[in-house]
Amino acid sequence: MPEMEQSRKMVNQESLLRQRIEKANKQLKKQRKENREKEMTRVLFQSLTGKSLHSLNMVSLHDLGWLIDQSLKDTRVKIKILN
Repeated sequence: MPEMEQSRKMVNQESLLRQRIEKANKQLKKQRKENREKEMTRVLFQSLTGKSLHSLNMVSLHDLGWLIDQSLKDTRVKIKILN
């Protein structure tokens, strides 16, 4: 195979690998976000049953606050739809 064609194929393979890595990184980021939301939902329901939130750090408290805000927004939208 000519050297020029070998070099072109190597570049195409590198490009393909970069795209696959980028796609995998996006999937990983999405999965981490979903896992964090599920974890904060669990913490929220535990707090409703009386478990203390004192053991949470600032990042977790911030994420919990964000989850509560999102839930309130979703609830308001559903109420508007029903009215």
